[in-house]
Amino acid sequence: MSFLNGIDVFMGIGAASAIPLLRNSAEILLQRVPSAHEQDLKNAIGDVMEIKG
Repeated sequence: MSFLNGIDVFMGIGAASAIPLLRNSAEILLQRVPSAHEQDLKNAIGDVMEIKG
């Protein structure tokens, strides 16, 4: 029985450490512009930078 409790503790620690890692990875990935929209974004930024005022 203590072996199974040890596995439960190990799994709990693994899940507890994996969740922050997944959250951090998701935050980093969500900051990136999809490659299909990169050129559109560059064009839009260029258009905004050309506005005088």
